[in-house]
Amino acid sequence: MQKLQKISDSIDRINCLLGKAISWLALTMVLLMFFNVVSRYVLNLNLVWQQELVGFMHAILFLAAAGYTLLDDKHVRVDVIYQGLSEQKKAVVNLVGTVVFLLPVCIAISYFSNDFILSSWKIYESSSEYNGMKGVFLLKSCIWIFTLTLSLQGVSTICKSLITIKGNK
Repeated sequence: MQKLQKISDSIDRINCLLGKAISWLALTMVLLMFFNVVSRYVLNLNLVWQQELVGFMHAILFLAAAGYTLLDDKHVRVDVIYQGLSEQKKAVVNLVGTVVFLLPVCIAISYFSNDFILSSWKIYESSSEYNGMKGVFLLKSCIWIFTLTLSLQGVSTICKSLITIKGNK
């Protein structure tokens, strides 16, 4: 049990640090978008790379903070039945859901995105827009970060579920 708790705590710590660091992108996006609007309508400057940067930041925020969202239990859940369950039954639902749904989906996304990401790296893909962002290949690599952090948080959920299930027996 202690080993499971250590594994869970380590994963939680990593996802918490990453999530809190990445969350600053939200404020940065708002400020950059404000600057984009001002520069476009007041200064008559249309900077495509800045507009794309907001999109890049949004994608990174979503992808890199997915594990943190699961850790903080802020993901979408239809909890009509779940909310009335005992802690042990919730742990069983979390365990089954993670093993049957979350981890296989993460594995599938990682597997099926490999060619997509690697071919982007092969050509050092950049934006197709004139004066657009470079490094689209780096953005696409965030899919791997997404599946890694979400899978790790799934392992943490499995550990916590097993601790709860075994602790109540």
